[in-house]
Amino acid sequence: PPLKKIDDETYEVLDIGRKELEIFFSCSLFVKERQDLLEWEEKELQETFKVMRDHAGLVFRRESNPDLVSRRVLMDGWHGAQHRPLLGTFLVWFLAGSQHVGLRLSGFQRVHVKGLWGWYRPGNDDTTPMVFFHGIAPAGLFFYLPLILRGLLQDDDRPVMLLENHHISGTRLWELNALTEEDTVDAMRQLADKYLPGRKLLMCGHSFGSVPVTWLIKSFRD
Repeated sequence: PPLKKIDDETYEVLDIGRKELEIFFSCSLFVKERQDLLEWEEKELQETFKVMRDHAGLVFRRESNPDLVSRRVLMDGWHGAQHRPLLGTFLVWFLAGSQHVGLRLSGFQRVHVKGLWGWYRPGNDDTTPMVFFHGIAPAGLFFYLPLILRGLLQDDDRPVMLLENHHISGTRLWELNALTEEDTVDAMRQLADKYLPGRKLLMCGHSFGSVPVTWLIKSFRD
């Protein structure tokens, strides 16, 4: 979008209204209507604009632009369309099966609570366990195996838990309802209580995986 220079470090975004951007962020970050945000979510929304101003030098002075409509893919729906080519589905399942074999050969075991699936490998009680959430990727963890096997597992004594989000990996197409924030946090608490009781956790997430990590950090901190 066109920018208007305010000073050497700040630019005004001319064509995008702040209102439309607030609607977009409310959907993409919280899957909510703008007016339904909780107090802490409102603070995070305003912090987003502050980060754009402080780190990118972008400000949004225009209140609204009636020529723009926020496209809320997560909330507006797909009007019944479910485009899932059969060949692509089989390829994803093949990659997921290869991933299962590789992780089991690396000492991982399958774990599952309330729709949250993952892999766990025990380790030394004196090291901080690592919890990892993948981003949007076919077959979930498959394309992360080099990172996992040659990066995260370089410290062979560290306990590692790898969590999957099937709704952004295409591996469980029959489960159409994604876990809510509350369900994700509750399931992770149960997994931690079962496999890592009383332990501090090192949480990592790539891309979309940073969203559940943010939920967990906030909840565990409280």
